[in-house]
Amino acid sequence: MVQGSNDKENWKTITNQATATMDWQMLQSNSDQAYRYIRVYNANNWFGNMAEIKLHGSTDTTSQMESVLISSDQSIIL
Repeated sequence: MVQGSNDKENWKTITNQATATMDWQMLQSNSDQAYRYIRVYNANNWFGNMAEIKLHGSTDTTSQMESVLISSDQSIIL
């Protein structure tokens, strides 16, 4: 199953569990909420890894930075 979180502490299950098969499976999200973190949760001790995941869909950026500044108190001015 896939879970989503915005704080890495509280996880919400957003798909059904995968079944025991060697075939590719498509797990449909049942949530419209945006999450900062997602994870594949292994509740039944099946084997899987992140190389076997494909994410499909789209997202809209809701916040954008207007400007960015990088500086250091130890910078050397030439």
